[in-house]
Amino acid sequence: MDQCDGLSFVDSSNIEVCKRYRISMNKVFAGIAASSKTTKGWFYGLKLHLIINRAGGIVKASF
Repeated sequence: MDQCDGLSFVDSSNIEVCKRYRISMNKVFAGIAASSKTTKGWFYGLKLHLIINRAGGIVKASF
């Protein structure tokens, strides 16, 4: 992980694990993934949050 240099950019993205009709069959991300709402509708998966510095290095990442 890189160091923060005073100016950081924050972005978030959705990582869809599976389609909604297959939620009951999903076993890999059963304890991690959840249903969430976005501007485009509902999805089942993870939300990735990234903080990057000016050089494009990742300062922090979380799900």
